Amino acid sequence: FFSSPSRNMESADVIKTTKVDNVLLLRSKGKDLRGTLVLTCSHLIFSDMVKSTIQIPYSLIVACAKRSSSSSAGGGAELNSSISSSTGISSSAGSTGSSSSVNLELTCKNFRQLEFQLPDERECDDVMQTLVHFSQPQQLARVGAFKPSGPLDTAGWSIYDPAAEYARMGVPCATWAPTDENIDYKLCPTYTAYLVVPATANKPILRGSAKFRSKGRLPVLSYLMKSGVSLCRCSQPLAGVQSKRSAEDEALIALIHSSNPSGKETYIVDTRPRINAMANKAGGKGFENEQGYPNCKLVFHGIQNIHVMRDSLKDLLKICRSSDTVPVFYAALDACGWLKHIRSVIDTVVRIVGYMLGGSNVIVHCSDGWDRTAQTCSLAQMLLEPYYRTMRGFAVLVEKEWLGFGHKFSDRNSMLHGETKETSPIFLQFLECCWQISQQYPRAFEFNETFLVTLHDSVQSCEHGTFLGNCERERVEGEVSTRTQSFWSLMVAREKDFRNPLYNVGEAAHQGVILPDLSPQHFALWTAMYCRWDAESLARQRLREAQRHLRRQSEHSKLRVSYLRHVLQQVQEDKLTREPVPLHELQSPIQAEACSACNTAFEYLDIKKNCEVCGQVMCEHCVRHSLVLFSDVVLSVCAACARSCS
Repeated sequence: FFSSPSRNMESADVIKTTKVDNVLLLRSKGKDLRGTLVLTCSHLIFSDMVKSTIQIPYSLIVACAKRSSSSSAGGGAELNSSISSSTGISSSAGSTGSSSSVNLELTCKNFRQLEFQLPDERECDDVMQTLVHFSQPQQLARVGAFKPSGPLDTAGWSIYDPAAEYARMGVPCATWAPTDENIDYKLCPTYTAYLVVPATANKPILRGSAKFRSKGRLPVLSYLMKSGVSLCRCSQPLAGVQSKRSAEDEALIALIHSSNPSGKETYIVDTRPRINAMANKAGGKGFENEQGYPNCKLVFHGIQNIHVMRDSLKDLLKICRSSDTVPVFYAALDACGWLKHIRSVIDTVVRIVGYMLGGSNVIVHCSDGWDRTAQTCSLAQMLLEPYYRTMRGFAVLVEKEWLGFGHKFSDRNSMLHGETKETSPIFLQFLECCWQISQQYPRAFEFNETFLVTLHDSVQSCEHGTFLGNCERERVEGEVSTRTQSFWSLMVAREKDFRNPLYNVGEAAHQGVILPDLSPQHFALWTAMYCRWDAESLARQRLREAQRHLRRQSEHSKLRVSYLRHVLQQVQEDKLTREPVPLHELQSPIQAEACSACNTAFEYLDIKKNCEVCGQVMCEHCVRHSLVLFSDVVLSVCAACARSCS
């Protein structure tokens, strides 16, 4: 799965054409750009005549097609415009051998569409062959995460320690304790090695329950409240049409129930619609026979399966790319059902939180327990505890509930070549639920919208090793933590960029449980995610980023005053040893279209920074030098200012 590529499949053997000149980037709005297309072993790069650059990791490309540039509208090969329906890289009929210009259309997993006009069809075929090879490789060892451009920062891999996280909850305790039954991943191959189960559950009970649960995913502890109320997760039982029972599974559920000090009934939350669960019985699976689980109540919820979600996203993206009238747009938005599905997830979460606040233990499952279960368990904990609404707490939550308990990131995000029937936007829905809730509680979350979008794009681009593979066991066997960089290293490095300026850690109303309103008017289209590439449909600068700039500008003005006083004092005391650093006012990023240093064009949600000396707006890569101003004050500056002021 993670094995290294063979020598004959290295980039030098695959990339026949490394550069194509005189390429036209066609834009539906604005002037077309002429430049050069460059292919590396990890990125497709387009640079126009003014050196504005677009870089696309190959793993982001989900579909491409070519057609003759002289084709009439609608002619030629159609671009497969949705991640949900993609069957991989496709093209029109083979090369005709002509040298006429041809259009190459790309669709990306971050919902971007690009169209290039290449001067020669042979070169276009070479480019497409490269895209075919690198965009959906046979092995994950070929994705960008294994081709780092610099030294690896391994700090991010230590951000989550399962023993420390459960200790924070009070485990081990009289009722819960870790078990070593899955230390070698033999009890459940898709679970983390560190599992917490009822303290009195013996090995025969655990093994028997695992045999009775789909994929061996037995009930284990996910979260423990201070009151002793627990949230557990598992997969559906192998009950079948005969409603089979398992003494070991029933014993394990009984131990979970008895761990609750209140003694109230335990809720078994099946996140599927009841009709879907009934259909699974025909395949030998299904749901619990309540006769075998006294003191438990089985409840169903209406979250649809991965196939429905995939089709809904496909329809949503079509709507976002259309130019219909307002009534038609909103009618289509309602018909695609996307916001209805988002509301359904949050509704289930609110009910789970309600059961737990009422003093009941909750056991959650869907079919195999790695999609809807991950969504609802992680969101429930986010509502219950403010820690998970901080950046580091959020990282711990994702590590525990998504990575540790085996969400199939590789399959769900089509990281490898093969069938796409397993593709589904499950993690995207989780991120959107976080965003929807943050709109109702804008001061309760430490992280901002940019963080969520960046996290989504990192998953899709495969530039970090954090989300590679389908479970912890695969990542351990692939030695991902020593061969790639973690996304959480990026989070720590850009903590200021990802911080919500409205976050108020001291506000009492946000230190406890938050419960979002489920009224339809509280659910909106996430334009910063789905419409971000249509610059004319969005403000170039969002309110929160404008507020952040004003705050930064205010702090910089105070720094300038302090520095001038410092210089004046040195002059008066005849201690001035160097020319004062000319601190200029920070320029506003609102109208900045490109980095003033490297001319890379800014795209929506790109991080714009100011050099703290010249004040110019630049990309994050061009403001990475440090300059000691005075005392312990260190400025972030561009290379030119670092040289001139050294």
